[in-house]
Amino acid sequence: MNSSTLLTRLRKINLLLILSVLPMFAVAQRTFVHPGISHKLSDLQRMKDMVNAGIDPWKTTYARLQENKYASYNYKVMGDSSRTELITTTGDYNKLKFDGLAAYYNSLMWYITGDKRHAEKAVQIFKAWSNLKRMKTGGTDCLDAGRVIWKIVEAVEIIKNTYPGWKKEDIDKFKAMIVYPGYSSKEVPTQAIKNGDVTFYWYMYNGDAVRHGNQGLFGYRGVMAMGIFLDNEIMYDRALRALKGLPHRPDDLPYPAGPPVTTTSPLPSSNAYYDEFKITAPFAPDKKIEDYGYNEAIENYIWETGQGQETSRDQGHAVLGVSIILTICEMAWNQGDDIYSFLNNRPLKGMEYALRYNLSYKYSFPDQPKPWEPTEQSGEFIQRKDRSGRWLSKAPNPYNGNDLNRLTRGVNVVSGQTPIEELVLGHYQGRLQMKDDSVKWTRRTLDIVQKETGVEQGGFDVDHPGWGGLTFHRPKDCAGDPCTFVNGRPVFALPTIPGKIEAEDFDFFQTKANGKSYNDLTPTNTGGKYRTGESVDISTCPTGGYQVVNIQPGEWLNYTVNIPINSAYDVKINYAAANSNGKIKVAFDGADKTTWVNVPFGGESSTAATDFKTVTIAKQIPLSAGVQSIRIYFDGAANAFTLNNIQIELNPAGPKKVVLKAKETKTSIQLDWTMENILAKSQKIYRGTTLDFKAATVLEDNVSGDSFNDRSCAANVEYYYWVAVTAVDGQEQLSLPVKAVSHIGLVDDCFKEDNKLWVVATNGASSEIVDNALKVIFTTMENGKLRGDIKRNAELALHAGNYPILAFKGTFPEVANLQLASNLGTFGNGSNKFKKMGDNVIYYDLSTTPFVSKEMNSFISKTEATVIPAGLSLKVADVTSTEEGYTICWVKTFKSVDELKAFLKSEKSN
Repeated sequence: MNSSTLLTRLRKINLLLILSVLPMFAVAQRTFVHPGISHKLSDLQRMKDMVNAGIDPWKTTYARLQENKYASYNYKVMGDSSRTELITTTGDYNKLKFDGLAAYYNSLMWYITGDKRHAEKAVQIFKAWSNLKRMKTGGTDCLDAGRVIWKIVEAVEIIKNTYPGWKKEDIDKFKAMIVYPGYSSKEVPTQAIKNGDVTFYWYMYNGDAVRHGNQGLFGYRGVMAMGIFLDNEIMYDRALRALKGLPHRPDDLPYPAGPPVTTTSPLPSSNAYYDEFKITAPFAPDKKIEDYGYNEAIENYIWETGQGQETSRDQGHAVLGVSIILTICEMAWNQGDDIYSFLNNRPLKGMEYALRYNLSYKYSFPDQPKPWEPTEQSGEFIQRKDRSGRWLSKAPNPYNGNDLNRLTRGVNVVSGQTPIEELVLGHYQGRLQMKDDSVKWTRRTLDIVQKETGVEQGGFDVDHPGWGGLTFHRPKDCAGDPCTFVNGRPVFALPTIPGKIEAEDFDFFQTKANGKSYNDLTPTNTGGKYRTGESVDISTCPTGGYQVVNIQPGEWLNYTVNIPINSAYDVKINYAAANSNGKIKVAFDGADKTTWVNVPFGGESSTAATDFKTVTIAKQIPLSAGVQSIRIYFDGAANAFTLNNIQIELNPAGPKKVVLKAKETKTSIQLDWTMENILAKSQKIYRGTTLDFKAATVLEDNVSGDSFNDRSCAANVEYYYWVAVTAVDGQEQLSLPVKAVSHIGLVDDCFKEDNKLWVVATNGASSEIVDNALKVIFTTMENGKLRGDIKRNAELALHAGNYPILAFKGTFPEVANLQLASNLGTFGNGSNKFKKMGDNVIYYDLSTTPFVSKEMNSFISKTEATVIPAGLSLKVADVTSTEEGYTICWVKTFKSVDELKAFLKSEKSN
């Protein structure tokens, strides 16, 4: 061994010794909420219960998530526990990225379904990556590390705190892996970082001082998520303080200093939208500012007009950076820190600015009939150097940096690739109850995305939160979160009715709760007990526990609960009355379910402030299943009574019944059922091909919720279905049968007047419907060749077992590159891989044509539907023949080549 090698090894040993004596995570002064990154336990419970209740957007969003291949417990894990190094410039980076996505989706599926196969799939993924000790990047250290670590840490936080099957030794290995070679708030493993002998934390801990803000924000999002998972207050605060532009904690490492020294003349990469400068030194020694604060800070990334630091770069990144800030806001909120409201709601202002600029480019509105063009003259655009000094913003850039042929304005926002709107609305409207005008462009974007592509989905890779209709949408009047208090801290959990709710356990709201989760007319808790930081008056109850006292007319309390079944319920209160002048009223889900009820006093009722009795204030109130608010209103005289608890009891008003419906879709046979007056213990689905129930077989023996998608059925087969529900009392109720015929994988797209199912997708090209065909006119590209891609505006489902032949009929250019692609992957592994039938039909045999996805080569499934999101495109590029354009008459699937031939023959004869 030579001396330099020996010295290097000794340095590594010394570094490991230094870091190994430090705790894996700091002794935390705060008590972290777990799970508590993007989803608290009460949030996960809300998702599950709303899916079970069959309420939208939760139900439909979940159904779409369920169809996603990364949400399957059959997902093929790409990581390997023998792997010790991650090189981000190779395909291995995508393996971790998509494994992390699969772990997160499976963790959600685990909690919603209770199927431990999903949890085990997530654990399998964690184990596959737990031995990493080295990481090499292409130079964008913070971006590369932060981009892939966030969603897998979201998954480990959920699994660690909800699934007992992940062993402690494996949890500890994962913890060690993400901060390898060890965490420190005092020493930086400089040489190890230089050598690549570190993993995620050490690439993210300082953000990225010299690049656009999204790159450092990726890192700080990862740091905050890791801080929560590791119970590391210093790590958590490092991310929090960076976004708020505060100096580092005294017990933590400093942030980068500044300001940088740059050239005075712009680089040749500059253009009409920005000037770029070269950084020549990190700072001038005589002007050095510690903890300088770069583009990641909210104030530096979102300027006072709402303009983003990357607005002059391109629109994908302009939305991305604000989206990352908002996801960090949600993490912080769940831990009791409000940065949503920082600088007068600056994160919202940034999102509204970015969405207005993008959305108005493609859509007109009464108050914005033309595209919005913010300028310096109007005061809506700021010409300013960013905090790094590397870029000077001159105008909003509708293109992609220097590539002025690639339009980014309006592209990703309306295609559903940047799903953030549900999270934004969930906070600013669901929690803060802001008026529509405050979130105008966010609401408009979500409405258009839902109209064109359905519910909010996963979006692009792992960059945005996604699936917000399931994860972030809040029921009416549920601004706060259900909880109890332990040692002065909220413990979040969703109570289920029938049951008892303690009056003092009203919903918790992180900031000013008055008007959100309660309305109280005194400024402080005059009883001085239990929740001393809030103004609801709580004192010790003589019968044990606590009671709400000093009740005034006009006050109210809000509780978020889950109602499991459609049925009738009785409402009771346990109270003590001082006189007969008190009144109470109860509302569920924003609707009054009682009139004002006089709180009884005297006789068999309460006769004194210490005489606690239970009385029924409403009988057989019909309630619908789902998570909803209970709001208790008070009126009458002040201090007429005190309230100990509210009791909701099941009191059915009619017979037990299960009503089953079947809907034939192109992805499945969708079964939905309702239960009346049945509190279900278990549910089974039976399927047969005749009406004879005895001949049917069990399709699924442990169903949660009230819906099921049968994707295992063959095409054009008549099926019969039954649902059998076993109640908690042991009685079984069987539904009447329903009949459905499967058409999974059938595509039948024709072109009639004003049909917008397929539209032109190449900027500068055009299309119109002529004689029941889509006519496309090419545009000339920079290379002199012609192009005219088209894309499908809605999703479709393909099934290589049922309908393997996917065909296009039209008139195609003589010399062109034809390719079928989607945002999941491409077909045929290259251009011009279609098969031909005659002069005007091209087709793929999906059972033999490879589908090249982002992570591997695969084939369209022969056993279930593969759902292709909106955006499937037929690329017609590099045209050098003389045609001005081409036409498409139809797009269809067939069961065989022979069926296609027969169809063409019949078409010709007609």
